[in-house]
Amino acid sequence: MANISANELKKGFIVSHNNAMWRVISTEHVKPGKGGAFIQAEMKNIKTGTKLNERFRSEDKVDRLILETVDVQFSYLKDKTASFLRMDTYEELTLNIEDIGEDYVFLIDDIKLKIELIDEAFVGIIFPENIKLTVIETETEIKGATVNNLSKPAKLHNGITVQVPSFIKENEIIVINIETRQYRERA
Repeated sequence: MANISANELKKGFIVSHNNAMWRVISTEHVKPGKGGAFIQAEMKNIKTGTKLNERFRSEDKVDRLILETVDVQFSYLKDKTASFLRMDTYEELTLNIEDIGEDYVFLIDDIKLKIELIDEAFVGIIFPENIKLTVIETETEIKGATVNNLSKPAKLHNGITVQVPSFIKENEIIVINIETRQYRERA
């Protein structure tokens, strides 16, 4: 833990405030016409996901938590947990699916991720921007659809359904953006 000036706050920092861990989403230095300058910080609680807008005076001190990012490879799902292999120590790391959130559906064999830790406690998970998935079910191509740029639903091997161009067929591998859950291109 490092004690820093509120002026040093930046997007992405993890801070301890009001007995909770917060990720700084944005900061703005405000100099009102009357009174002293302050820092307006928007923060998100790491455990609950609630947001907080907090004003810090320039002379205020904030406890910045040191974040460790660890490279991992997904191993398997069991019950309500996901197991990963730490690439630095080759130890197994197990997390609750609830902590990972709804993106756990993108945990496919051998995917490489980054896990954020503070004092060996799980804080967050960073997925790659894009992922390759196989189409297991979709409608057949509609004649003339490429002219009209139509899309159709496609079920992927991880269980989610996305809209894809009409020329995509079953058993094709496509690239999906994890954040938007949208089709990007053929693999």
